[in-house]
Amino acid sequence: MVNEKFKTWNFIFVFLLLIILLITPIISRFVFFGGLPRGRFNYHDIRLARLVKDRFANGKFGLTFEDELTSRVYVVKPYYLILAFLLNFFTDSQILNFMPLLLGVITFLLFYVILTMFKVEKDVKIVSLGFLALSPAFISNFTVLNEGAVLTTISLLGFILLFQKRNYASVIGSLLLVFCSLNNLWLSIIVFFTLLIFLINNRKKNCVFWRITLLLTFLIISILNLYIRIKFSTVTINQNIIDLFSEISFSSGFSVLTLILAMIGFIIVRKKKPIIKGLFFVMLISILVFNSEVILYANFLVCLLSAYALVWMLRRDWALKELKFWSLTIIICGLLFVALSVDFRVASSGPTLHDFDVLYSLAELKGGKTLSHYKNGFWIEYFSNKSTLLDDFSDEKSFKSAKIIFYSLNLTKTLNEIEKNKIKYILITPDMKLGVVWSKSDEGLLFLLKNSKRFNLLYNKNKYEIWEVLYGYN
Repeated sequence: MVNEKFKTWNFIFVFLLLIILLITPIISRFVFFGGLPRGRFNYHDIRLARLVKDRFANGKFGLTFEDELTSRVYVVKPYYLILAFLLNFFTDSQILNFMPLLLGVITFLLFYVILTMFKVEKDVKIVSLGFLALSPAFISNFTVLNEGAVLTTISLLGFILLFQKRNYASVIGSLLLVFCSLNNLWLSIIVFFTLLIFLINNRKKNCVFWRITLLLTFLIISILNLYIRIKFSTVTINQNIIDLFSEISFSSGFSVLTLILAMIGFIIVRKKKPIIKGLFFVMLISILVFNSEVILYANFLVCLLSAYALVWMLRRDWALKELKFWSLTIIICGLLFVALSVDFRVASSGPTLHDFDVLYSLAELKGGKTLSHYKNGFWIEYFSNKSTLLDDFSDEKSFKSAKIIFYSLNLTKTLNEIEKNKIKYILITPDMKLGVVWSKSDEGLLFLLKNSKRFNLLYNKNKYEIWEVLYGYN
């Protein structure tokens, strides 16, 4: 009885740790940045979701829609539909700030339910949840709104319902997984192989037929998704293995310590848990090839395997008790350090209040295309409602033009590129002058802006600048 109460308090402690790690960046953003949500892609996503909402409100339905600001055609993804629905009840800021926290808590509890479903012993279950709460991939993805976090939460719920004994729950679970897998290649592949592994390890006659049917469905979805990706040249292959490691790349990858423990955990359970063995190899191949889109899903398995390793270490009799104590202390402190460093990076990332001020000033200017660094593109489109030459989705031609404009000292050549791309404003941020674009104060465009009458300085505050291109000036 005492042991059960102790484990309950352990769960409560881990849950509170999760809440603290997820809510700290939000509080920091409100204290230091006026509640301005962090992130880049989330601003792009919420803007597109509002376009979808407005189109549906006007009776315009379809699988694709055009963004007039960027002249791009987008597929109406499930993610946009979810955000469009939420926009009927909440503001952009409320969704961007608080939805990731809610998703993180729900995902944490769903992972707990899945571990319980598959009869993972209580000690391993609690430690798995602890690893999840401290994992860089979890913290970074559930402190900023993104498609991966939303689909992960829904797909976990789908898996839980899929393996329920009641038929209607399994049908709902299947529909949720199909919904999430639409236009999501790697999720559809993960679901396919997961179902295949479970089917191989569970051959009950009453569920084989519909699981094979579902398996074929996801195979077809995967093939269609792959075809769409290849057709639109959006298949991305990981080129940098360092991105897997959070401490080295400062990304949302895995902690090196956690990966080492996961390898030990795999060795421990590989014979006893054939399902985990199969999933491990699927996830290992996936994260090595397609890490940016698979890490969030693989993280659950890594946390589980790490928990097996740590529990094994705790239960072993050590010849030197002090060695055991210090080994465990180093592991726990290492995990906490990585988690807190991710929390700090999340809280201090852009946009800042200075970014907001310059973008608001840009919004007050008459319409016209803006040139800035591509990382500012989505912010310009969202806050200033202006088209940009560069954002994260710009084509190679736009980047080549920007390179000429940024670095050429030939005024005629620079102006030709500017006029060809119909650029009206140039936004320069402090980091652009500190190595992101230029490393010298008189390099390329910086020299031309100060020495040509074709450019007019409209804004100069906190080392942010907005320059206007004067057309028809001889």
